[in-house]
Amino acid sequence: LRRTQLIQPIMGEVRGPETNHLLKKIEHDTTSRKMYLALFVALLAPISYGYTSSYSSDALPSLRYDYNNISSNESSWFASILLLTALIGGASGGWLVDRFGRKVTIILCAVPQILGFLVMIFSGGVYSLLMVGRGLTGYSCGVILSVVPVYLA
Repeated sequence: LRRTQLIQPIMGEVRGPETNHLLKKIEHDTTSRKMYLALFVALLAPISYGYTSSYSSDALPSLRYDYNNISSNESSWFASILLLTALIGGASGGWLVDRFGRKVTIILCAVPQILGFLVMIFSGGVYSLLMVGRGLTGYSCGVILSVVPVYLA
């Protein structure tokens, strides 16, 4: 007789090797689900970069027709400021990761992203406010693009 068969009537149900294997499999499945959920949520941040970078192509025609005060030179700067501020965000991403950690930095990137879009929404076509909002979203995108690969690695 095996030892577990001898102890089982005295101690009640004892976990055998099959039960331990099943418990490890369940524990592994739960860990895998959490990992895939974290991966999915972290990958939503770069998707916001895609939306933010393509925003100017949709917004500029309506800004030119609704608010006649935006010239072609200003519209070029509106499209380019995203990349210029993303350079600053990318450079500061490493410092933010050291200071706050990877996950917190990704979460904090939502703040300038949301603020930037709110400023652009409520700007009323004022060019300087549009540029501030676009700059905030660009900074956030730069940080996101430098931090998410580190988080996923």
